[in-house]
Amino acid sequence: NQTMDLEADDSKDFEQRPPRLLGPDDLPAQDTSRDISEAEGSAGPRRSSASATTASAALAQPDFIMEDSKLVLAEMAAFMLEVGDAEALTEHLVGGYEGAAQHCNILANWLVNFADESAEDAKSSIESSLADRVTAAFDPVAVDESIIAEDPVAFLNWLTELVQFRQWRDLIYQLAQRHSTCAFLNWAIKEISERGFEEEMKHVPAACAKLPVFCRYLSTSLSKLLAEEFDRSMEKDLEQLLDMACYGEATYLFSQVLLYNLAQTPVNGRGHTVRRLGQELEKAALARGRDVSRYSVQLCGAHHYPRATSAMQSMLAKRQLNPADMLTLYQLYKQQDPPPAALLRLPLFVQLLTDALFLPESQEINAEYLHTYVYLLAVAAAARDSSSSLDTGHSGELSLTEAAIKRASDICRSNKHVMQSVRDLIKALRYPVVAYGVLGFVEKALSDERGCDLSQVEQASVYLILVDEVATNHPHLRPRILPMLCRLFEQFHPSLDELSQLEFKVRLVDRFVHLMFVGHVEPVLDYMHSCLTSKLSDMSLLRHFVLEVLDMVEPPYTESFVRRLRPLVESPDIYNAIERKEGRDSCDRFLKDSSRTMKAASRS
Repeated sequence: NQTMDLEADDSKDFEQRPPRLLGPDDLPAQDTSRDISEAEGSAGPRRSSASATTASAALAQPDFIMEDSKLVLAEMAAFMLEVGDAEALTEHLVGGYEGAAQHCNILANWLVNFADESAEDAKSSIESSLADRVTAAFDPVAVDESIIAEDPVAFLNWLTELVQFRQWRDLIYQLAQRHSTCAFLNWAIKEISERGFEEEMKHVPAACAKLPVFCRYLSTSLSKLLAEEFDRSMEKDLEQLLDMACYGEATYLFSQVLLYNLAQTPVNGRGHTVRRLGQELEKAALARGRDVSRYSVQLCGAHHYPRATSAMQSMLAKRQLNPADMLTLYQLYKQQDPPPAALLRLPLFVQLLTDALFLPESQEINAEYLHTYVYLLAVAAAARDSSSSLDTGHSGELSLTEAAIKRASDICRSNKHVMQSVRDLIKALRYPVVAYGVLGFVEKALSDERGCDLSQVEQASVYLILVDEVATNHPHLRPRILPMLCRLFEQFHPSLDELSQLEFKVRLVDRFVHLMFVGHVEPVLDYMHSCLTSKLSDMSLLRHFVLEVLDMVEPPYTESFVRRLRPLVESPDIYNAIERKEGRDSCDRFLKDSSRTMKAASRS
């Protein structure tokens, strides 16, 4: 409860304020004077000796005189009413004074004057040391007991003041993660949330454990994500939301039920975004090894089809497709009143199904059941739900999708004659579900030496042509292409000699450039910058990337583009090693034009 008063100006000494001893004149004027006079001049009513002992103990606490003035005055008045000895009152207050806050100010003053620290750094050092002491000595049981004994109004006033300071909020977050059952810390977390600091509690388990706090955070985050079209600047907000929602089973279920209900009554046409958020949340839970299959099948509107939900849940729980369950689903979706297609769009089921149909050496599919796999994936991709039933008015689109999946699956699963069948694959890639499956096939083929002979330039190029085709025609798959290219770029292929490795990675760099060309600019530049700073790549590859990008772009440039590309161009490992005059000229032109961009940005 003690405060530390530091001067903002480094040149000034820290003020040392000796305590002013309080006397009877400082007590409340109404009743206290009467009580004091009665105590001094008459045998007026006295409280019990136990009460007097309690008042004495409070006044004798270390640095009690530095506590809140209202609390100090109240205890002084109680002491004078019970004991009536002003000299004893003074002795209690003086005897308990240790000057902890003043010592902190003196120490901070030394740090500024003798250690050349700024006032802010000195203040931060002392607060950090104090936080370490509190963390080491914190006893949740003792704290809870002391809080119960406190005056509720005084406690709330103190807590409200405490949570206004970021450093003490951070201390509360740290303690709350260690002592999740502490009543005081849980109350403090609630107070912090009510004061509008939900954004700071994204990774605090104690915040998730309290429903009002979690609801407030979830409401704020969803409002932000649904207010406008999703873009890359919101990715961090989405990741933090998924972390909080996946904290436990209760938070996951609460979030999914909320999203499900929002999707049923979409506002401003955002129903598709809400459904996508639900799918991202399910994928995040699966990535953490959680079995959420029972919730997934119940929240897709298929509860009136117990056979379908039972078959689906059985496969999701085992994370493996079963021919018998697949046949059950196929028969149900062939009926006049099929289950909703949303049941087939569950992220884990789609992943299992595309892996089975497109990856070589994946789950063996009996030829007798292959058509059921193809049909169900086509329904998931092409069918349109009308309320809770399948819209069968688009059977032509469904048939075309089914045929494209069948043809692409035959080529990919056999992994033979890919070069001869590349035209057929490119035609099939116009369907997003085929493009999704082919990306998995390409990564498997290029990362596994049995899938593709990387030393054969023409053969490897065929697979990369497919990646370019997907990047060009399917914007929503570009975020999946980039991580795939990054993994291939960082992978070492022991069967290739050094020159062959370099040639293959040059082709991968060209894919990064093409990804920028079709619009996925900032994520690619961020990755290449990370390769530069962490030395993940041969510098010749980064030079090739820079020159290819400079040949492709021209001013005017945006500020964000310049901030990402300029460090690559300016790097001595890249700029100084460019030997061709044309390359140097391109770099110089970009540096000159980008300087104008940054100057204009600074003026605005």
